[in-house]
Amino acid sequence: MISGPGSRPNPKNGHYVYVPGYTKSGPVCVTWGRKQQMTWAFLNKYSDEAYAIIDAVNSAKKKRNLDEKKLNVFLANVK
Repeated sequence: MISGPGSRPNPKNGHYVYVPGYTKSGPVCVTWGRKQQMTWAFLNKYSDEAYAIIDAVNSAKKKRNLDEKKLNVFLANVK
């Protein structure tokens, strides 16, 4: 965990990071040119917004459908 006087969340600081995956410990992001393991606690403390890309899941090539109802239930319960 981050500690010290500069560790408080500050909405005027920060930057975008790409998160291509996660582990039990938390998300794995790409920042400053390398992969970095975050903890779920770090994400909860410092993240103020997120975007997701849903890639053509309803296409014939992917052969699966997006269950929008389940997705909306999940998103409604995200803290």
